[in-house]
Amino acid sequence: MALLNLETPQKTPRFALFELGFRPFFLLAGISGFLLMLLWLLEYFSITLPSSSLNGLFWHSHEMLFAYSGAVIGGFLLTASRNWTGVQTLRATPLAVLALLWLFARILPFTGASLLTISISNQLFIGLLAAAVACPLIKARAWKNMLFIPVILLLAVCEALFMLGLSGMIEQGVWMGSRLALYTLILLVILMGGRVIPFFIEKGANLSTRPLPAKLDQATAISFSLFALCDVFWHSFSALLVVLLLLAAVTQAARLYGWYSQAIWRIPMLWILYLGYSWIFIALLIKAASLMNPALEILAVHALTAGTLGMVTLGMMSRVALGHSGRMISHNPVILSSFIAMSLAAAVRVLLPLAIPGLHQRAIEISGGLWMLAFVLFLYHFIPVLLKPRVDGRPG
Repeated sequence: MALLNLETPQKTPRFALFELGFRPFFLLAGISGFLLMLLWLLEYFSITLPSSSLNGLFWHSHEMLFAYSGAVIGGFLLTASRNWTGVQTLRATPLAVLALLWLFARILPFTGASLLTISISNQLFIGLLAAAVACPLIKARAWKNMLFIPVILLLAVCEALFMLGLSGMIEQGVWMGSRLALYTLILLVILMGGRVIPFFIEKGANLSTRPLPAKLDQATAISFSLFALCDVFWHSFSALLVVLLLLAAVTQAARLYGWYSQAIWRIPMLWILYLGYSWIFIALLIKAASLMNPALEILAVHALTAGTLGMVTLGMMSRVALGHSGRMISHNPVILSSFIAMSLAAAVRVLLPLAIPGLHQRAIEISGGLWMLAFVLFLYHFIPVLLKPRVDGRPG
């Protein structure tokens, strides 16, 4: 496969949905981000829905972790790996097939398919995505970026563990699979955040900053990984868990301090990522408190899902879609409103019941509505961006 000439304008089709990975997968992520929350709220309020092989909370957890997040990861890495290597990633029919496989896996639970069939479809998507990202990296010998491949494949292990638990073959498999998947996704944010967030801050705010020590970046990823493994496979109060949790929190705090600049608050494309990443630190603090008060555990989980994953993925999808469609990376009232809605969704879901435990159910209602509003606004602005070719005529 020849290296791309990214500087030479090339004729692109008027319908560009399958020209580069971010296009179909960010569209699917936006639609699923809205629909998955809508269906979950309907289920939460006991409104009858089509029968699914994955009912209730299990379906909500599975789809948010492996469907929504899987679409975001697919769109981001298929796009980023082309940038990293100069090698064309999936486009046209192969990209459409991969997107349809993702969609097929979402529909299967409502057809009465067995857990095995549903799991195989998800495993196939994850495996093909890993291969599609790995091929250009191997071709270009971009070995430093190969670390994302085992992380993607770990999600397949988590999904299998989830399904084996659901089928009764592994005790606590659902909890272990979903929790390990969540921590794997956060590890991806930690790895990518260390690369892109300080770069975006420096460029976006026109700052000249010193890079953080490489050892701090390594300590941040390693300490979180060790905490995650300890929490998943040794889920009980222990001195080791406390030490690893505190170490992970301290390294995250050091990273956030090193990245901080007052200038980020003037630029929504920066503060959405910084605040989203900050929820990792907040989640670790709540997790520490939950060792004494287990009722706080669910708030720590949603600090990572509604907070980190919600805000960081929305911010990154917006940034990537603008940049890779040839547009200026800046906000307008619609984009800003979507960022504010997502930020409020996270704050309401976590902080409101933390302050007033009696408002937990109301927090779920309000947060879910704000989450859906954020994706309605995202889709309103970005559907034309994702469907139409680049404004500068370049490929992608």
